[in-house]
Amino acid sequence: GGALLCTACDQNTADDLPSVDAGPEVVVIWFEEDVPVDTQFLSVWGRSHEDVWAVGWDEAVVHFDGRRWTEEPVETTVSSTGPLPITAVHGTSIPPGAPIDDPTFDPGPVFAVGWEGLILQRGADGVWRDAPKAVGTATITEDLFGVYVYDVDNAMAVGDTGTIWVWGGVGWSSPP
Repeated sequence: GGALLCTACDQNTADDLPSVDAGPEVVVIWFEEDVPVDTQFLSVWGRSHEDVWAVGWDEAVVHFDGRRWTEEPVETTVSSTGPLPITAVHGTSIPPGAPIDDPTFDPGPVFAVGWEGLILQRGADGVWRDAPKAVGTATITEDLFGVYVYDVDNAMAVGDTGTIWVWGGVGWSSPP
């Protein structure tokens, strides 16, 4: 496996993570975490300290549930030459007061992007699959390097040669 450098703050409630009693100040502590994948990670994003993803080379995706990192499977048909680098990950934030303990609560989409136009969406089953494209949308082949999700109906991915793709809630397309 590999390792990620992680952080914790004095407000952390997890019993097995380091913390510092610093009064009203926030003290950040960095520590190394074992991950089940030996690769270079390129991006990390999380909606809470119990829901974090890191992505990297060879279509590597790992998820942190507040206790441990686990590898998540990727099922894509984008490349015929082998696993691609995943360069960025982002998703919808959980709004304050959201019923996160309700098993029917859907926090919204999480997307990852990468080389050769790779756009993945995480399924409820923890599997990353090719995200849907809008009807009539051409195939994207440019490398993508950034993704930002504003809400369930609005996201943007950017990449090589000024490439911009937008999410409209049902599929990704090139803006008009």
